[in-house]
Amino acid sequence: MAWLKSFIALVLLQAVIWGGTHFYYSTNPKQVLLVVDTSYAMKSNFTDAQKWIDDFVASTRYTNIEVGTDKVALGNLKDLRSQDVLFRTAFGRISAENVSALYANANAPTKYLLTSEPLTLEGWQVVSW
Repeated sequence: MAWLKSFIALVLLQAVIWGGTHFYYSTNPKQVLLVVDTSYAMKSNFTDAQKWIDDFVASTRYTNIEVGTDKVALGNLKDLRSQDVLFRTAFGRISAENVSALYANANAPTKYLLTSEPLTLEGWQVVSW
């Protein structure tokens, strides 16, 4: 009978720990900034970038993903009507200075830039094709 009480106590302890962890991460989600290059050179890679974003979203939990392009910040990914907004137009060239200036006040500790250009930005993880 003692083993049954121990087992029940362990199951209850596990449930309380899981519930507490879920509550903490639900109220304090990880912040991520995801920026897509919308230059002419990137246009042929838009489908690859869309797949990368879909895979990234599917693999993250308890994460608040802010999105934008190299031209404009768009807001929370969940608030967008469609992710196609990220790939609507392709024009101009991307510049590291423009991206750095546009997202200088971003408070996300993790920043991703999806691009086809060989850029390096301090504090950013660059995913390139």
